[in-house]
Amino acid sequence: MYSIGKLSKLTGLSIPTLRHYDQVGLLKPAYRNDATGYRYYDEEQMLQVQLIKNMKMLGFSLEEMRMILVKKDLSGFREKVSEAKRKIELQLQAVSDIDDYLSKGEYILRQYQAAGSECFYHSHPPELRQLPAADVLCMNMEEPFHDLAFFTQCCLKIQNLRDRLGLLQTGALILTPQTNDVRSFIRGYGGFLLCMPVQYKENCCSKAIRRFNGVLAASALCVGGYEELERIYDRLRSWVRENHLQPVGKLILQCLLEPSDTMKPDQYIFRLNLPVAGDGREADGETKVPVLDLGL
Repeated sequence: MYSIGKLSKLTGLSIPTLRHYDQVGLLKPAYRNDATGYRYYDEEQMLQVQLIKNMKMLGFSLEEMRMILVKKDLSGFREKVSEAKRKIELQLQAVSDIDDYLSKGEYILRQYQAAGSECFYHSHPPELRQLPAADVLCMNMEEPFHDLAFFTQCCLKIQNLRDRLGLLQTGALILTPQTNDVRSFIRGYGGFLLCMPVQYKENCCSKAIRRFNGVLAASALCVGGYEELERIYDRLRSWVRENHLQPVGKLILQCLLEPSDTMKPDQYIFRLNLPVAGDGREADGETKVPVLDLGL
């Protein structure tokens, strides 16, 4: 038999942890000396410890581990392993999604820095994009996003809400103005709706989660601080008129690289999306503007 000290050395579990496992009924010693109170373990407990360590690695709760050990049922353990696998796969997909949009942001920034402002915007004209449907976590904000300290607090608030609901973020933050006066919003007046694309989660009935149904939008990149937004917005509106398109909704501002991603305002990257109607065709029916079906 093994003393608690010997079992601790063999398994890597601390003595306080083994005592706690005994108290909660997870790992009971095979024998306890009534006179001294010393705990002793046998080979069965050694096998149980191996299973406990595997379950702990997979993130099982103490109660989940206890139930599996009590039932001694392989199917229960297998079911929990499959559930843990699904969670990890979702987490990996969320990490991949975030890595993808950050990589795109860094690529855009390198192009901008290499080409300079004028050449960059010449080679990256506005375009039509089909923004896909997505589940988004939303919060109403009453102050302008130009206030860096306030916007940072907003980002923290929506991150905290995401964590409380157990959601996984899948894309860049999105802002839409509360006012129909887009120019005032761009200049830093009025509140906005802050949205975070998230993975759908069953049984999450929070009213903060909404469905973005997707939209056809005229879209333009903006690299640099907030002061660049109005100039790019004017450029986008001109392009919309030139291509016989009609604005039909509020501006959708995607933050591809924002204050929580980079400390330098000249490295901020926004994508201005203006929902439009029409297909960019000339009177003779010839397609003038291709539609890009791209993700958020």
